[in-house]
Amino acid sequence: MDKFAYIAANAARNTLIAQGVTSHNLANVNTTGFKADLDRFSANPVYGPGAATRVYAQDEENGYNAADGSLMHTENPLDLGLSGEGWFAVQNMEGELGYTRRGDFRQDANGTLINGDGHALLGAGGSPINLPPFEAITVANDGTITIQPAGATANELAVVDRVSMVSGDGQKLVKGRDGLFREETNQPLPESPFVSLRSGSLESSNVNAVDSMVQMIEHARAFQVQVKLLDQAEQLDNSASNLLSAN
Repeated sequence: MDKFAYIAANAARNTLIAQGVTSHNLANVNTTGFKADLDRFSANPVYGPGAATRVYAQDEENGYNAADGSLMHTENPLDLGLSGEGWFAVQNMEGELGYTRRGDFRQDANGTLINGDGHALLGAGGSPINLPPFEAITVANDGTITIQPAGATANELAVVDRVSMVSGDGQKLVKGRDGLFREETNQPLPESPFVSLRSGSLESSNVNAVDSMVQMIEHARAFQVQVKLLDQAEQLDNSASNLLSAN
């Protein structure tokens, strides 16, 4: 009976883990540049006498859906979208390098360009991009940032920096707890002149809300079945105990 209960309990545990992943995806359905998490489980054999046919499920580190979201057009020149493969190089709040597709950039109190997660956008030299006061700004397809400085005429333009854009196979990058992506060996990715940037555009989340809602329903139904199995295991165990007591 213990085996019966263990199988049901393990299945219920894994269902709750999968439900948490799906819930997290639904919470980020409107998050710019978000890549949906994918729950992963592996089958592991049990070693030992009499256990040759036994296998249990073990949760693994989540994967993610590397597909690009659609580009949404905005009127903000600091909203930056990437066309095709490529990543923005950013720095998290601990000063660590990472990569993201989230391009909803704005200036913080110090003039540094940060996205909605608070990650600082890096320039061609590998340092966060700081913008001086300006009247107007444009970002070219190659990432070059040009401004009309505050108080200057429309013909007085200045190149401030160039957005660092790197290439990398999304399938081989690892998604960290901070939401940033990194190369498996934590090595910096090379800058690429072939990555194209679109100012005034944002990449949407690649979460499919309908599919995720269906998954949530499936998780709930599976969990109910697994809990019923646990109840049945308890009832059978009690019945067996009563029979033994009667004898």
